[in-house]
Amino acid sequence: MMDLYETQRAMRNMRKAALQRGVIAILDVGTSKIACLVLRFDGPERFRESDGVGSLAGQSSFRVIGAATTRSRGVRFGEIDAMQETERAVRTAVQAAQKMAKVRVDHVIACFSGAGPRSYGLAGEGADRAVPEALALMRAAKPLEGRLRGLVRMGERRWDVVLDRGQRILLPEKNPIDALEQVIAVHQAQELLERDLAAVDMRNVTRPTLRMEPQAVEELRRIRGIVVGDAMR
Repeated sequence: MMDLYETQRAMRNMRKAALQRGVIAILDVGTSKIACLVLRFDGPERFRESDGVGSLAGQSSFRVIGAATTRSRGVRFGEIDAMQETERAVRTAVQAAQKMAKVRVDHVIACFSGAGPRSYGLAGEGADRAVPEALALMRAAKPLEGRLRGLVRMGERRWDVVLDRGQRILLPEKNPIDALEQVIAVHQAQELLERDLAAVDMRNVTRPTLRMEPQAVEELRRIRGIVVGDAMR
């Protein structure tokens, strides 16, 4: 929970810094089009009494100094289906709005509508060059989406699936989707990932390995000690 608070605090500080610099962009990503507005904030002291609205809690007046739209690409039914195409469309809209505004934007507030929008992190060296495979893995991990936190590229060869509570699923270099689906099937049948596991190692699919949490290992040792002690009496 503290990580969430720290992230929210950092985002508020970034937004405050952008407002103090005076320029911010609003990006709306839709299925049919992508729109971008560039706003210039003039500060609360710029409100005029004739406007009929006073400055409320440090609000700033602003003007739209740049606007652009482009056809949306890579978005289907409210979901990003092709990340690279969506990225190019977003870049096109932002660059056109910046050109109209004649100013560079370094802070953007993005709006993306959907029934349950989620964002998952990609990390690790080479992750940016394996985005299609990462998206396929995320689709395969849909049964775990409530717990999925992201993917980490390991050694530029394979992926780790990161879940909440720090759990990881270590996938093999070849056929990672098949390995992930095997883990999900066992979890759905036996609630595998609800146990005190630190990791499920599928790098060798013929010999999957379960790595227990340290506290679970200590508890197991304690229980075994009690059993052995009782047997020796």
